[in-house]
Amino acid sequence: MQHRQYRQQQTMDWQKNIALIIVNPIMIINDDDPLITDDNNDDDDDNHSDYQIYLQHFDRHEKISPNISFDKLPRMNLSKDDFHRDWLKSIDWPNRNSDMETLKFQNVPIIHDKFMTSHNDDDDHQDVLLALRICALRCLFTELGIIPNNCDFVHFDESIIDKCRNDWQNFRKFYLANFLRINFDKLELYEWWNWLTPTSVGHSPRFDTIYYLVILPQTFPKISTNNGHWISPNQLSSLLLPPSDNYELKCLSQFNQIDKLKQFLKQEYSQISIQRWIPYIEFYQDGCISYLPGDQFYPDHVSNIPIAPPRFNTDITMNQRRSSSMNRIEHQGLKYQIIVSGNHRYQILPKKISNVKSKL
Repeated sequence: MQHRQYRQQQTMDWQKNIALIIVNPIMIINDDDPLITDDNNDDDDDNHSDYQIYLQHFDRHEKISPNISFDKLPRMNLSKDDFHRDWLKSIDWPNRNSDMETLKFQNVPIIHDKFMTSHNDDDDHQDVLLALRICALRCLFTELGIIPNNCDFVHFDESIIDKCRNDWQNFRKFYLANFLRINFDKLELYEWWNWLTPTSVGHSPRFDTIYYLVILPQTFPKISTNNGHWISPNQLSSLLLPPSDNYELKCLSQFNQIDKLKQFLKQEYSQISIQRWIPYIEFYQDGCISYLPGDQFYPDHVSNIPIAPPRFNTDITMNQRRSSSMNRIEHQGLKYQIIVSGNHRYQILPKKISNVKSKL
């Protein structure tokens, strides 16, 4: 009975969704012209990124709080249609490696959560990994109007594309009617990391979010939505981003070149287990700290279900919680900084990232 109650509460508390990191290959980035090749630049190539990241821009105006202009990675909630049997029949994945998946997703419960799809009648609807990947492609298509795999919409009427983007079921029917198939062996789509919204947010909507990395096969210069824009990784510090988005993009930005990123994905990606992270938050005199696994002060266990309010340490400051092993996000109002040292996440992180500041 207790296990059933926990499982129901766990399912109700967490909405399943994806966040999409879209890598757009270019040469040299210039603010005035996003597609410029600077053949006369003698600087080391490692000082420049040869790709951009797609972000959504928002302006929030509220009567009870200051106006805020911020950016975030595109997101999309997992839907029932992502499990549709027609999708599963349209997918080619001949080189799928179950042993590699066991290693990569052993610490990502959302992949193994059959209860999440219990509303479906057929057992073949139960492949959550495929559904999440379909959701990632749906997000990509909704944002940019493309799927970089066997699907060229250039010769189709714009009204048909808009109709499909506004209703994913229309796109599924249209896609299948044209006998197109999704080949995951050729598609550069990768599960990147998994975050849970901190339980300290109370009963407001919380998310079990998997970050997906997709590398576009060629430069995509056009912005297809009013609030979308491309940003160079070296411009991240000037933006207002959610802390988890900022953290993941800082990890990605350790690769300045797409070739190095692809080399990592080819050689090391399959051997690294993705983790599900729950930030553990404590409050201090001058702000609060979101501790992440690898930090000296991260507890041995963080419950998915909040059993107590966040801890308030009003007698000490955040600086007094510094240690030799830190992996955290320190918040002071709308400002925060990411600090990583000691036990970092994996190879793409440097030995130390300190004082990565943002305004959110």
